Amino acid sequence: MGMSTNDPAGLWFVHRSHRDGPLSRRVRRLTLAAAPGHEDPDPILLLWFQKLLAQARTVAEPDRIADAALGGRVAGLTTVFDTVKAKRLPIPKTIAALERFLRAHLHVEGGADHLRVTDHTLRVLTTDDDGPIAYYFLDDEAVAAHADRVGFLMLDDPRLPDGAGADAFRPPVKPTPLLPAGTGAGTTFACLLTHHHGPAVPGRVVAWAGVRLPDLAAHLRTVIPHATPAAVADAGLETWPVELRLLRAQVDPADRLLSSALERCAAYPLDGLADADAVNRLGLGDHASARAEFKAAAAQLAGPGPEPAIVHEGDHVAVLCAHTSQDHGYQQWILFDDRWAAAQPNLAASIVRYASDWDPFIWRKPKKKSAKESAADTLLRSWERGIGKRTEADAEPYKLSARYVVGSLLQHASFGLGAVELIDGSKIQVVFQDARRMLVHGRVA
Repeated sequence: MGMSTNDPAGLWFVHRSHRDGPLSRRVRRLTLAAAPGHEDPDPILLLWFQKLLAQARTVAEPDRIADAALGGRVAGLTTVFDTVKAKRLPIPKTIAALERFLRAHLHVEGGADHLRVTDHTLRVLTTDDDGPIAYYFLDDEAVAAHADRVGFLMLDDPRLPDGAGADAFRPPVKPTPLLPAGTGAGTTFACLLTHHHGPAVPGRVVAWAGVRLPDLAAHLRTVIPHATPAAVADAGLETWPVELRLLRAQVDPADRLLSSALERCAAYPLDGLADADAVNRLGLGDHASARAEFKAAAAQLAGPGPEPAIVHEGDHVAVLCAHTSQDHGYQQWILFDDRWAAAQPNLAASIVRYASDWDPFIWRKPKKKSAKESAADTLLRSWERGIGKRTEADAEPYKLSARYVVGSLLQHASFGLGAVELIDGSKIQVVFQDARRMLVHGRVA
């Protein structure tokens, strides 16, 4: 997905769930144009939430305020817009205030670490009725600066670009090696965005060393997956993921490439293999035995989901988007080798990250807060202490002629909700979300 340089400043929203179509995600563009001739200094993420929160106060159904823009309901997000109207909460004026607001009022399953906010991003991991989901708000600056983290996240087409390069590719996350390795050059990576062995968010990354994608079909026909003996692994055998054992079994003796085998995998009722112990033992013998075992297992199972699969294969990259069932939606298998990754290094790195963790930014070391950021945090804590449990409904409109005492809660037309901290004769010091200000009070007309 691309954007024009003439686009107004805006956000990208990405919702990641196995129910969101062939790629298990939906991508939306959220525009928010600045006033003519004025470049707003506030982060676009903050401005978008400010706009929606203000609108939520005036509509009959605040829980639906964002549905159209985001392409549907987003688990937990409705609580923010419901609450801002029901409790007449002040609208955040800084990113730090927005983060605290979201932590207090956004419903997120799984703890505080599942909500992450920066000036340029909001990343959330939670659950809905169908299992784990993740969603992201990313501004243009984040997307442009971090293609190696969000490149794949932003795509809405499963047909990946082809190409081959000569440079070495070093994946940002070390994949699990699949044995036995090949005897040739290069490496083939398999990124499995599936839910057979657990949640589909994030997925799993494995790799065959010594083989590239054009030779993978031949490699699969001739090797036997290594496995840990059952005596060592009480829960069953630790071996190749069942998806790749199925791929091996679906490679016909005459297949030169993988596309036909991937089509057969898409038609296989893999979602019905529920017995983990039996699954771990499928397809561990020679190629002919593996084919027979998967065929026998399929005879006892219902077919895959009704939606058509998407299979795309280039010289050095292959993708399968398979509909498993009405309940579990789509799963994706992405296979590419080091030559494709050398030609598409940012996209390859982002795929590996996408399949390794729900948050593509998790490997970035958190920066130490600057003195300015620390001061903003201190100010926000002072404002929160001054406001306490009170809301805008408890505040008096600020008037020059009114007299205030320490602790008075006032609503200023420009600065918002504030609490009086100090009295200095005809002036009062008021703490607002974004600054302390000296205001006049008790002025006689």
